Amino acid sequence: MLGLLFIAFRPAPQVAASVEESRSALAPTPQASPAAAPGLAELIVKNATLVSGPSRIKVRQGDAVTLRVTSDQDDELHLHGYDLEAQLQPGVAANLSFIADRSGRFDLELHRSHLELAVVEVEPIP
Repeated sequence: MLGLLFIAFRPAPQVAASVEESRSALAPTPQASPAAAPGLAELIVKNATLVSGPSRIKVRQGDAVTLRVTSDQDDELHLHGYDLEAQLQPGVAANLSFIADRSGRFDLELHRSHLELAVVEVEPIP
C-alpha cells in the first residue's frame, strides 16, 4: 500500500536542462547517427505539445546554439529577443542557429498554436 502511495504522489521529474545535458540525454545508441553537436537542443512537438526535449535551455553568453524543432503540424517557430523565425512543416526538422550574444531569458514559441515551447536562458559572461 505504501509503495502505491509513493508512486502516486512522488514529485514530477525536472524537465529543465542545459544544452549540454540535453545533448547527453539525446546521445545516440551505437547503431544511430553521430552524436549531437555541442550547443544543439532538439525538441519534438506533437498535437501542439512538447513531447521531447528540454523546456528550459541554458547556455552561456557567446555560445553557438542550434535549436532543432520537429512538429507534426505546420506552424511558425519564433525566438523572442533574437527575432529569429522558422517555418515548421510536418515531420521536417527546422533549425534556428545563432550566437547567444544577449544575456537574459527568451521565449521560444509556436505562433499559430500559441504554445510556449521552451525558454532559452543565456547566462552573462562574468
